[in-house]
Amino acid sequence: MNYNSLLYYIGYPFNYEPYCQLWLSLFVLIYINSKTVSDIVRHSLLMVNGIYLIFILKEKLKSKRPLECKSPNNIEYCPESYDIPSGHCFLAVYWLLVLYRNKIDYTLPLMFYLGVVPFTRYMSGVHTAKAVFVGSVLGCVWFLILNIMEGVLF
Repeated sequence: MNYNSLLYYIGYPFNYEPYCQLWLSLFVLIYINSKTVSDIVRHSLLMVNGIYLIFILKEKLKSKRPLECKSPNNIEYCPESYDIPSGHCFLAVYWLLVLYRNKIDYTLPLMFYLGVVPFTRYMSGVHTAKAVFVGSVLGCVWFLILNIMEGVLF
């Protein structure tokens, strides 16, 4: 395993292939951060709509990834979707902010992991800096929407 492969697989739990790691990861994060059924519904609605928005923006913008999948890049899985925005960054920043706001003791390693994901997406060459930035901003916006839905602003 080379340097790029290691950076790429740091974001692997959020990949949607294989075995639906995306949905499993989101289920675990929703479970950790939900105290009531309405919390589960709020987080689930935001995640489904956020992921849908990411796919719509990728299809509308159709920006090319910096990674050329046809060349030997030593990454076993080559993403075939478009570049902007980064869904990994969207999810990582959103959940990082949720975990930070809820201040759950045992989630500090998870928060560190989520904070590293946007950097690894750029450093591994799977996304441009613009894609990482837009995905991260969308994660912040989604967090603000959650706060508005809950009637809480920090």
